This record gives sequence, C-alpha cells and structure tokens, in this order.
Amino acid sequence: MWNNQNIGDRIPTQHTQIVKVGRRDTITGGKHMSARNETPHKVVQALGKKKCNGSWDEASENLTMDQIKKIANEQEERLTGSNLYARCREVMGTCVAMRVKIEGYAPKEALERMTKGEFSEHFS
Repeated sequence: MWNNQNIGDRIPTQHTQIVKVGRRDTITGGKHMSARNETPHKVVQALGKKKCNGSWDEASENLTMDQIKKIANEQEERLTGSNLYARCREVMGTCVAMRVKIEGYAPKEALERMTKGEFSEHFS
C-alpha cells in the first residue's frame, strides 16, 4: 500500500541514488489504458490521418455528421450522453480541442447550428 505523503517525493536509497516514487493509478487499478479506444484517436482514424495540424488558420480536417454519429455510436460506453444527439455533441466538443471542422464549420459554430436544429435530419 502506498503512503500518500510519499507520492512524487524523492527518496534517497542506500547507494545515495535518488528514486522518484511513482503514483499508482487507482481508477484503472494500476493498469494503463490504451489510447486507441479514446475519442480523439477515433476522430483521427475517421479523418484518415496520423495527426491533426492543430492550427485554425491551416485547419483542413473536416468531419461529416455521419462520421460524428459513427464515432458516437462506437464510443457509446465511454461517453456520458444519454442519447445519440448528446453523444454527438460530446464528440463535437472533442473536435474543438483538436481543431477539426464539422461539415465545414468550426466546431463551436456547428454546435450552435445543431442547437438551432440545422442538423436535425440526422437525428430523426
């Protein structure tokens, strides 16, 4: 059992080397989770690229609502939304951080348009 006071502290050993004490991940029981199941990885896969460029000025990445819906369905267990509409909004929120456009719009603008009902044909 780890002593919480020692987490991240430097502890000298008998050979006067310094060892940094690690922190056990209590959420996953110490096991590391694969990033391949995370939503950003699914977005990059849908784009067919290795990574996004990260700049709004040069952003050329674009997802369709059908791709957003597919990702939301694949991530159903991981996302907190109660229905497809809410899960799609979560995926679109991920696109904000990744600088990925949706149907040619910046993600925040696409979210506003979604609220106004512009993409309602995808959810009926």
